[in-house]
Amino acid sequence: MKNTLKKGEIHYLILTKGDGYLGICKEFGFVEEAKTEKELIKKLFKSSVLLLDTVQKHPHLEPSLNVRPPFRYLMLFYIAPLWGSITSIFSKFNGEMKLLTQAVYTPLTI
Repeated sequence: MKNTLKKGEIHYLILTKGDGYLGICKEFGFVEEAKTEKELIKKLFKSSVLLLDTVQKHPHLEPSLNVRPPFRYLMLFYIAPLWGSITSIFSKFNGEMKLLTQAVYTPLTI
C-alpha cells in the first residue's frame, strides 16, 4: 500500500541489540535505538507523528511517506522474522523480536 496524506499503514520491527533495542520503520525509512522497549516505542511513534505533521503542513513532502530504510535495515526487516521462525523450529530462540503492524493512521485535525 502506498501511503498518502489521506491514509496509510506504518510497520515497525523491534529487535534486541546488545543491551538495548533497535526499531525499524519500514514505510518512513528511519531507524531508532533505545535502552528500553518502552522508550523505543515512544521514539518510533513520536518520529512518525512528527513526520506526519510535517508532511501535513508541507504537502509537497508527501513522497517522504514512502521512503525505505537503508538496504541493510530493510533486509533485516524481512529476514529477522524468518530467521527467528527457522531457529525456533530447530532450537530455542533466545532473542526477542516484535513486529508492530498495520498501525493505520488518518490525517490529524488541527
